Amino acid sequence: MFWTIYLIAATLLSYVLTKHFKEYSFQLFLLLQIILITPTQIEIFGQDYAPSIFTFVFNIFLEQNFSLRVLRPLVISLPLGLLFLILHSAFKRKFF
Repeated sequence: MFWTIYLIAATLLSYVLTKHFKEYSFQLFLLLQIILITPTQIEIFGQDYAPSIFTFVFNIFLEQNFSLRVLRPLVISLPLGLLFLILHSAFKRKFF
């Protein structure tokens, strides 16, 4: 239930933030979605997941834990998202 509400809220927030940028709205929307939605494990051996950027901020400010372990999924998903955007723009430029 939590993830459903969070996905809807993240999508609406991304839409509202990128609504004013007409030329690059799709690219910004996709990057914001990747940043906000990428999940990570809260604990090393746990099965609970949370958004990685918020888990990182929570660990720094409240737990005083400066580990970059929770940002590992973003290291994978951001380059894949950028690759998708590059392929999308090349495809769009060539065929449309």
